[in-house]
Amino acid sequence: MATEGCSEEAQPPPLQWLEEGMRSNQRCVMQKAPLYLRREFKEDSYKPNAVSIGPFFYGLEIVQDIEKSKFEIVYKFIEESQIPISDFYTRVENLCTQAKLFYPENTRQLYTDKQFTQMFFLDTCFLVWVIHILSHEESIYPLSTMYLHMCVRDIFLMDNQIPFILVDELINLRFRGEGREMINKFLAMVIGASSSYVGHTDQLFDQSPRHLLELLRKKYIGISDFEEEILNNDPHLFPSAKGLHNRGIKIERRGFFISHFGFDSDNGILYMPPLCIDRFFKTTFLNMVAYEASLGDPGELKVTTYLCLFKIFVMNSESVDVLQGSVIYGGEVNETIVEMFQDMCTNLHPNFQLYGRLLNKLYGFRTGFAPSIRFWTQKVRQIVPW
Repeated sequence: MATEGCSEEAQPPPLQWLEEGMRSNQRCVMQKAPLYLRREFKEDSYKPNAVSIGPFFYGLEIVQDIEKSKFEIVYKFIEESQIPISDFYTRVENLCTQAKLFYPENTRQLYTDKQFTQMFFLDTCFLVWVIHILSHEESIYPLSTMYLHMCVRDIFLMDNQIPFILVDELINLRFRGEGREMINKFLAMVIGASSSYVGHTDQLFDQSPRHLLELLRKKYIGISDFEEEILNNDPHLFPSAKGLHNRGIKIERRGFFISHFGFDSDNGILYMPPLCIDRFFKTTFLNMVAYEASLGDPGELKVTTYLCLFKIFVMNSESVDVLQGSVIYGGEVNETIVEMFQDMCTNLHPNFQLYGRLLNKLYGFRTGFAPSIRFWTQKVRQIVPW
């Protein structure tokens, strides 16, 4: 019996109600960092310091200096190309309707089609300019070096992305087919890879990327995943770098990507890609972690898993000393590195199946290693309450 004063006709049918709720919860391509990460790591890791890309931070006061500079940068950049500016603008205009659909409906409603087109035009041209000057080490006028470095940090924020279809369209228009090579070189530079590790461009773009942050993550992981066999090992048993060193396991630098991580059981060598701990390390990696969390697939938690693994490696300053200069380099002091990884990995949920085989090999290396497992279990669980 209907409650008095309520009209049954006003109530949507159950199917319609469920469908409306499902549509409202559909995942958009361009999502913001999950709320639980924002609470844990504060908003600072997900907000720009210098430049806004796309609609989420459009109009924010802190980005206005560079927002004004975009007009001069874009004008000169296109002028040097000797391609009519109308060609660039028309390409963006033709993609605007498709690009808008990457964002949530409440964001799309904030701006007109013309505003979106102008925003996408300026931001995409600006991104292409940044990629070009950094991959070719050209003049950065009118930005200072400090501002440029801040821009690179902001370009890889999860909430500061535009659809890659726009970047791909304009960079290939401007550089006539060399655009993807340029992006590949730029991403290698961002993660600190040498020119010999730039890698194959075709493999990086083989599946339509959503945005630059996804490409950076894919670049850092590497084309081949590190070992993925599912074993029944307790993931809490992983000892620190100092503990491995004391047991005769050498730790050597190899490559630049997570896929270069591995263990040579014949020679007792643990190979690790280097980590450059600079002032933007925490922000960049937390945004890759946020992107992985948004995918909703435990199998994609590769950067997340590697961070959590590395946190155990550097559980104390003695372990940092073992890795300093070979695997870890940068300006941070030892205690800062320990605290930073503890802070970054709080409440993260890795997929330990990604390196189960490696754990098994490490446990089995050298006689007398197994009896120490109980000791490490107790010690690590005190430090790392997963």
